[in-house]
Amino acid sequence: MQINSDKEINFEKPYRPTWLIITLTLQSLLISYLIYATHNIFEYIYLDEELFWKEINNLTTFTFLVFGVLILINLLFWFYSIISVLKNDFKKDINKVCWLITLFLAPFFWMLYLDFEEIQIIKKG
Repeated sequence: MQINSDKEINFEKPYRPTWLIITLTLQSLLISYLIYATHNIFEYIYLDEELFWKEINNLTTFTFLVFGVLILINLLFWFYSIISVLKNDFKKDINKVCWLITLFLAPFFWMLYLDFEEIQIIKKG
């Protein structure tokens, strides 16, 4: 609830970047793991090629699993965002078109859409 300068009470929900903080934290943790996991391997290239390939084989399965989870999370939330934009009615018609264009041109904006979804969509029922 906000009180405007005209002494009017605005009951619209203020923007709180909850989903943005959660997803950015998760993404940064997974990406930092990938950087950490692959950082030491490239030192072995110059020292011993056989040791390099042994380290690659040891690391490959878990690293690809983490990378796959990262990509799967992004794809699922991206698809959810696109379906949500197509399915719901917005307070302003232009917002639907803008969100569709934005999600197709910059898919990582699904992080912002999840937070703005509550503010822009007309509640049914």
